[in-house]
Amino acid sequence: MTVTRFGAWVERLAAIAVGRDRIAVGGRRDAGAGSQVHVVPATLLDGKGAAVALDAGGAVAALGFAGDELLLGGGEAGRLIAWDVPGQRRVAELDLGAPVCAIALDAGAARGDAGAIAVGTADGALHVVALAVRDAAPVLGPVTRRELSDGAIAAVTWDPAGLWVAGGASGQLWVIGDGARAVSPGGDGGIRAVVCLGDGRAAIGCGDGSVRLCYVVGDVEASDRSGDHGHQAAVSGLVLAPVVVDDAGREQPRRLISSGEDGALKLWGVDGNRRPRTIEVGIGAVTALGFAPGPVAGPGGAIDRATDRSLGRLWIASARRQVAAIALVGGAEPAAEPAGAPIVIGSALDALEAQLRDPRAAVKVKLEAVAVLAGIAEDEARGLLDLTLGAGPTEVRVAAAHAIARSDRRASRPALRAALGAEPAELRAAAFLALRELERDQPLAAVRAGLAARFEDVRVRAVEALVAPARASVLAAGMIADALRDAHPAVRRRAFAALREAREPAEAVRTALARGTEDVRAEALLHLGFVLRATQPEARALTAGALDDADPGVRRA
Repeated sequence: MTVTRFGAWVERLAAIAVGRDRIAVGGRRDAGAGSQVHVVPATLLDGKGAAVALDAGGAVAALGFAGDELLLGGGEAGRLIAWDVPGQRRVAELDLGAPVCAIALDAGAARGDAGAIAVGTADGALHVVALAVRDAAPVLGPVTRRELSDGAIAAVTWDPAGLWVAGGASGQLWVIGDGARAVSPGGDGGIRAVVCLGDGRAAIGCGDGSVRLCYVVGDVEASDRSGDHGHQAAVSGLVLAPVVVDDAGREQPRRLISSGEDGALKLWGVDGNRRPRTIEVGIGAVTALGFAPGPVAGPGGAIDRATDRSLGRLWIASARRQVAAIALVGGAEPAAEPAGAPIVIGSALDALEAQLRDPRAAVKVKLEAVAVLAGIAEDEARGLLDLTLGAGPTEVRVAAAHAIARSDRRASRPALRAALGAEPAELRAAAFLALRELERDQPLAAVRAGLAARFEDVRVRAVEALVAPARASVLAAGMIADALRDAHPAVRRRAFAALREAREPAEAVRTALARGTEDVRAEALLHLGFVLRATQPEARALTAGALDDADPGVRRA
């Protein structure tokens, strides 16, 4: 699937909130860096509008809009945060004492009016937080805390009957009004998602991939709606499609939409046992699902014939850092169906990869992409730097080598070793320099790679890098001595010069005569006689021994 629209996030997405004309996503950074919440306009699907980034202070697990301009969220920091989206600032926050796992709003709070927010936390509690607006500013609290379970509360929703419905790792479903009632809907792997159907029932998505139905008032009457057609991995989201009426004004059977970590969407009839329609979204493991009701504009903002029946748009987030949008349209049978293929919005890393792979992109654009990648700690950024190092304009490949060293990408050492055999000499030099920087704790490892390179200029650089350590290291001196027999004369000459820099001159000559090729041995004798002008008995013995050398050139020298 070709991705042509991109957001600014690098997080692995875990949460999505859908407003009237905005979408917010959040998640976790691989490298443990500070995470952000990213708010994008729905018009981004048409390539219009600018995104907003809000500081989250840590990984984000749940989000929800209160009206059009107030966003609520929380995550591992254990705080419920309210952001003013147009102002791009925090306006309220509340410490809940444990990581936030799920958020739901009642009807008043969802409109941006006074209401309540339910927050499920990792310590098994449900916090019902009052939301008020005073002096045009949101106020969070007071808080009613209910201890429900020993496991995390991973899903919570609001029932129009005035009830909160919550579920979690224990597999119990809790119905909370004036009191709290525990319900057992069945299924394994805990409750991952829940949505109320408006008729006294709730739909529950479980860790085993099943979708179940049960009543939250009166007799439970739990049933396994999915049967043999559930997800192949945990359910990650549930959405109830809007009511659809036919041409005679009769309500059609409702559709329930589930998402799973298997990367699929399933569209179920709420009642009956018809097999669901399955859609492979193509963005990896789906982690969050939302729905924006209302007309869906076609390309360029026009409303075409298909959108006369539009119900709204599904928004899907994935751990692969991508977001997909799918329009839903109504019909007599089935009552809600996808219209067209998913539109995918990629991450900042996807955007950088597209720039680097684009053969038409200017060198300046690619250099800017490399500079940005150097500042991203995720390993995917390292992979893109490795990709750039291996192909493309030489200037960009050299910049990638410098970026790898600057950002200390030790996992890029194999790519740098491969670049030692690249055709451009300046790239080989940059790769060897970067490899030495990454191997600073074991400098001889980089030198060994350089000495094994097929180009003599790299081997010369490797020999030069041995001069300093060879003054104190017998091993480094031995590596220089080995280079006296290199296949290229330039390397051999530099090795003899390096020996003279690192060791006593007489010792360097003795090593060259013992281990060098014939040209090195001849140069060593000439150096002994004309440069050192050595007349000591040891020097005369070396000269006498050379008279029996197998090479006539050495004997003449």
